[in-house]
Amino acid sequence: MLKRLVMGMALAVGLVSPTWAQDLTRGDYEADFAYLVKQLEARHPDPFIVLSKPEFEARLDALLDDVETQDAFTTMMDLRVLVAALGDSHTSVGFYDAIFERGAFPLEFAWFGDEIRVIGAEEAFVSLLGARLDAIDDTPFDEVAAGLASLVPPQDTGFMRKRIPWFMRYIGLHHYLGFAEGDAAVLSLTDAMGEGRKVRVPASVFGGVEGDLIYLSDRIDHPTWINFNEDRLDIMFRDRLYEDGIYLVQYNSAWGRELQERFRDPETADDYPSFETFAERVLATLRETDVKAMIFDVRANSGGSSPQGTRLAEQISALPEGQKPEAVYVAIGEQTFSAAIINAMNFKQMLDAEFIGTRSGGKANHFGEVRMFVLPRSGIELPHSTEYFKYVEGESGSLDPDIYAPARFEDFMAGRDAVVEEVRARLAR
Repeated sequence: MLKRLVMGMALAVGLVSPTWAQDLTRGDYEADFAYLVKQLEARHPDPFIVLSKPEFEARLDALLDDVETQDAFTTMMDLRVLVAALGDSHTSVGFYDAIFERGAFPLEFAWFGDEIRVIGAEEAFVSLLGARLDAIDDTPFDEVAAGLASLVPPQDTGFMRKRIPWFMRYIGLHHYLGFAEGDAAVLSLTDAMGEGRKVRVPASVFGGVEGDLIYLSDRIDHPTWINFNEDRLDIMFRDRLYEDGIYLVQYNSAWGRELQERFRDPETADDYPSFETFAERVLATLRETDVKAMIFDVRANSGGSSPQGTRLAEQISALPEGQKPEAVYVAIGEQTFSAAIINAMNFKQMLDAEFIGTRSGGKANHFGEVRMFVLPRSGIELPHSTEYFKYVEGESGSLDPDIYAPARFEDFMAGRDAVVEEVRARLAR
């Protein structure tokens, strides 16, 4: 992939190199790369299972040939692509501060089938809500998506779909891949009415002029859809019992008050909903109601801590036969990742659940339990796996649905949930 972000690009768009990346020599990077290999071997359970150690080291050596003729951001991104080639979606180069300081489009995107559409926008661009993204600076969307996919493990197509809508916002990534220059880009879109338009969209810098986003879902009467990239504590856990006996249990985050208090910040724990309270409500509903079909929905769940979800599956499995749901489905999609994958497998193995939705963002067998180290000269952060989780025999990719039920834009606009509608149709047979 062509890289147009060369030495001097940051100055050209009014940006300054971050402090961690200034005045580095080839020797600095050589020391950092040696440290990287040593730490991966010491910390990761099997770092070179996809890309051999000799090949990885040879490619690190090749990166050294460019470090003195390009800026530090480009070198960091080159390293990001190489580490992605190791094939572990939990092991990567932490590039977040670097891309945040280059700016984000005032838009948020989501998949609808094979299309990417605008689901959030700052007030000045609210007319773009619902529009399909067709190109960035005349590069067709398919090429843009393929370039962004190089930043995650190429073996993991489900994870690619998870990350692409988020990556799409950050202009620094488009600089690196050669899809944009400067501090704005012209987006080619097809609006919700089917009309094509081109709009010059600036990338604002976090902590500066970026404003709040207005979401399409706030304007649509939709009972179950949520903004996947939005941190909404009020909808971490939701459930809805339909009149026809379908019980939708939305487990949108593998976290909650109890885990926040124990592992992160007790002072803010009360801001989070209680998972224990939610789980008891789910169990009470199953005990007291004739549930024809339960949908355990982890389409928006990107992980957290798996034991509480595992415990819920165990508790439902332990209910007397008359209190268990007659059928169990697990709704999955590209945002289903990490702990949510474990919980999806728990429901399948303990309750004979069928997967419904679209391909998951994470794998059944996967590395996880993330820790981090920092390269001493450059300050580049390396989150990495420390354990391997095996749930099925042999090699496993992302979870494939037993029943394909993708989110389509027309369904969303009409307030329909494809998963619920498909389960409803099955009950009617």
